[in-house]
Amino acid sequence: MGGGRYMFRIVQVNRSESTCSEFVLIQNQGNMRQALRGLTLMSDCAIETGDLGLAHVFTENEQVPPGAFVLLHTGCGTASITRCKDGIIYRTYMNRPDCVWSPCPGAIHVMAPHHTYVDRRQARSNFQAVEDLAFASAC
Repeated sequence: MGGGRYMFRIVQVNRSESTCSEFVLIQNQGNMRQALRGLTLMSDCAIETGDLGLAHVFTENEQVPPGAFVLLHTGCGTASITRCKDGIIYRTYMNRPDCVWSPCPGAIHVMAPHHTYVDRRQARSNFQAVEDLAFASAC
């Protein structure tokens, strides 16, 4: 088995009636940098009801170093990176008007992408565009 397996773990959940204080803290407990893109936090309620409003899919391309934390706030804000005595924290926001985790007292799951498929024609056309650009600049 090769490296690159996701090792994000939930280390704290703060369920609250206020979006300002509701958050989930996850940590990259692996030994490699991991991309956030595609990582999903999903409550049991979302699985049972199919309501994906009770889940969050990270769209950021941030690379999270080993040992670093990701603090996902339910409320509004702007993503930032800070340092503290425990290491690096990437703060990000769901920008939701209502609480997500407090209505769901059950488990919260970390779901990681295991495989990504890219249409070969699309990948080939992107490669061809780069090749054409390189050729044009060489002339």
